[in-house]
Amino acid sequence: MDDGIRTGESILDEMPARATVAGFACRLNRTIDWCDDAFASATGLEPAATLGKDLADAVIDADRVALEAAFHEAVFAPLDPHRDPVSVRVRLAETGRTVDVTFVAQRDPRGVVGINALVDDVSAVADAQAIAAALAPVYDRSPDLIGITDDRGGVVYLNPSARVRLGVTNVTDCTVEQLYPAPAIDLYYREIRPALLAKGWWRGIIPMYGRRGGILEIRQTIVAGIGPTGQTIEWLVSTGEDVTEARRQHADLAHRATHDTLTGLANRALLLDHLEHALARARRDASTVALIYADLDGFKAVNDTHGHNTGDRVLVEVARRFCAAVRPSDTVARFGGDEFVVLCEGIDAENGEVEAIAQRLRDALEIEPLRLGATTVKVSTTTGSACTQGGAVTATRLLASADRAMYASRRRR
Repeated sequence: MDDGIRTGESILDEMPARATVAGFACRLNRTIDWCDDAFASATGLEPAATLGKDLADAVIDADRVALEAAFHEAVFAPLDPHRDPVSVRVRLAETGRTVDVTFVAQRDPRGVVGINALVDDVSAVADAQAIAAALAPVYDRSPDLIGITDDRGGVVYLNPSARVRLGVTNVTDCTVEQLYPAPAIDLYYREIRPALLAKGWWRGIIPMYGRRGGILEIRQTIVAGIGPTGQTIEWLVSTGEDVTEARRQHADLAHRATHDTLTGLANRALLLDHLEHALARARRDASTVALIYADLDGFKAVNDTHGHNTGDRVLVEVARRFCAAVRPSDTVARFGGDEFVVLCEGIDAENGEVEAIAQRLRDALEIEPLRLGATTVKVSTTTGSACTQGGAVTATRLLASADRAMYASRRRR
């Protein structure tokens, strides 16, 4: 074998697997104020030397502007749980690693108060791309998943990375149906094939079967060889990267930005977002929106007597009971501390439906004490509600009205 080819194969074979995904948090001035245990493995940077420093100072000068722009976009992007996080690829000045940094805004009622982030070491991928560009004979050693198929579903070639990741031992007998589940086949005929005929390539995320029978999410680029008539596809070359874990991490990061960490309920920011949308719908269809404010009674005594760990377990059980007491369409949010708010849309306030839900919230805690293992605690809740028909008031005013109603109920007890 030619020495140059042998050298290229050796480099590719000895390349390490991708490092772990790590998490960290920044203040609005980009100062890093927290990082998890995987941070050093993913970046090569020691946390003690990084905390309190500007994130932009950690990257090479050529990438600083791109990082600052991505950070700025994450800070000022509108609240949208379905929006993809903002990502940027940069090179670290001290370690020389290439990393993908993904930002998601951390919000409270005042707006964005910080940035949560993931850092993904993609140095191996970047190195592999550089090696492949320099050593064409060893493209088939790429850590990416590379395959060649025809438009009839025959698999012509899979590189070693693809065979290992997908659990394929015999390419000759392999078919597209063995690699892709039915939703991916449907996507091909509905979206991918028309795009290939129109412009010759397609890029997106597509499910594939993994070697252990699970479903992987593969970020894939497909390039087509178009027949002479322009209406047929003679071959397909696909290059993919497994983003299953990264997307799970991103989804978890987005969820944490809009949900209470302890109870899993909507947090204050998400409640306000849902409320604004509910009021907008009410203005269009003249429907009724109601808020039920529920403040726990006796919760401080639980913390003082049994400790904060028991208090946390109480909040989790209260959240579970409140969710069981409301309608499936209602939103239950932890508004802060021992305060909960229920958002009800399209409700019949004139026939007492709001008070009926409020009574179910009270009954959920009063009929049966909370049994937490060997510990039994007694808490109750005071509720207050406010309604608007046609969305005539602002979200802030409706919340204030429900809060005042709750305090009025407490004074009457």
